[in-house]
Amino acid sequence: CRFCMEDKEIRKLPQLSLSQLKEKIDAIDPIKNPKILFTGSEPTLNENLIEAVRYAKDMGFSEIGLITNGRRISYINYLKMLFSAGLNCISVSLHGSRKEIHDKMTSTPKSFEQTIKGLENIYKLRQNNNFNFNVNITVTNLNIEDLSSVLELAEKFSPDNIVLNPVIPLGRAGTDSQIPIRYSDFAKRAIELKKKFPKQSIVINGLVPCLLTGNLNLLGTKEVIILPGKKKILIIPEHNKKVKIKCCMSCIKYDSCEGIWKTYID
Repeated sequence: CRFCMEDKEIRKLPQLSLSQLKEKIDAIDPIKNPKILFTGSEPTLNENLIEAVRYAKDMGFSEIGLITNGRRISYINYLKMLFSAGLNCISVSLHGSRKEIHDKMTSTPKSFEQTIKGLENIYKLRQNNNFNFNVNITVTNLNIEDLSSVLELAEKFSPDNIVLNPVIPLGRAGTDSQIPIRYSDFAKRAIELKKKFPKQSIVINGLVPCLLTGNLNLLGTKEVIILPGKKKILIIPEHNKKVKIKCCMSCIKYDSCEGIWKTYID
């Protein structure tokens, strides 16, 4: 994907083996941290994912989540196996209301068709199964004018939340001049969308709160990251690739703000 914060070298890394995945899962205490999330690059490319999900369930995690581009779950039997193994929360990335936009952002022909099929499969299985379902949208210069149509499309699949993410200007996204947007434009559009879709839960991740004055309820919750050795860090207020500038010092949200990506400032 053109907006990915990883660079193309990530594809050269070997898949994590099942034993390596279990080792990472074992580093988390499911009593203190009952939620676990399988994320990317693209986790469904790892042939050990289903067994890793099953292991997480056996270890006692109450919420087992997955963030995916939705392409492999276009095969409904694969999706059924994930849920049977213990998956109970899934987020699917959708970046355009039509293939011309979505496929341009993913750099993959027919990816829109596969993602829509994946969303249709989720909608089918949700009629008789209880799991949390979100649609993720990364907002870029390529789709910002299409956002209203994307939300209209996403609503047809009845997600619990539609999550809007700004571009993280690292990796491929940091070298593609067509991708980044002004965060102030992102915030303005997000507020407009919330007014247009008042019944839909819309969540914003990764945006500084000063841009959402009066609309802080749109901000997603902060995440706790578990490091090797079970050390926990809350990703506020510091991040090694984020900064706070002079005008931040007087902000009442200073202590709870992550700051802004240094590469965005640059």
